[in-house]
Amino acid sequence: MCVCRVLSLELILVLLRNSGPLFKTSAKFVNAVKTFLCNSLLSNCTSSSSQVTGLALQIFVVLVQDFKEHLKAELEVFISSIFIRIIESENSTYDHKARVLEVLHLIFADPRAQLELFVNYDCDLNATNIFSRIVASLARLAKVRSAARRLVLIVASSVLIAACCVVLCRRTPAVSMGRRRRWSSSRRPRSA
Repeated sequence: MCVCRVLSLELILVLLRNSGPLFKTSAKFVNAVKTFLCNSLLSNCTSSSSQVTGLALQIFVVLVQDFKEHLKAELEVFISSIFIRIIESENSTYDHKARVLEVLHLIFADPRAQLELFVNYDCDLNATNIFSRIVASLARLAKVRSAARRLVLIVASSVLIAACCVVLCRRTPAVSMGRRRRWSSSRRPRSA
């Protein structure tokens, strides 16, 4: 079963990475990604197989890079229900935490992506404060007790926290608030 799952995820990853702009903006394809791929990735991101988890997280990164305008609600679910829970859970394996940190590092390597996360979630009254929750979770992760794991997680967390702070403190022409991009959402407003 794991071999079939790995092959399927590898094929999906190749398809997403090599698809052109017309394919990525097709309403049918975007709907298929929302309906089928996102649901599948939710279970694969927490798989006990590190290979399955790794591929699912690579697919998630591609979705963030190429489909974020169409997947605001789905990305919010991934980050708050999967990634933050993995980071915060004492029961999560070191491998899962390290892989989630790698994904966050890839996402936060782009200052525009950091700003878009902040603008589209923390500044949206109808969304979860994703950016601030990530920073708070990383700060808590840096306080892990085990000496060997603590060192690795502190370094990774510190780098991500520093990146988050830098994007909030500086304004570059490419990331100016006047040019920010809001993502569409099919969500209903949350009740007060």
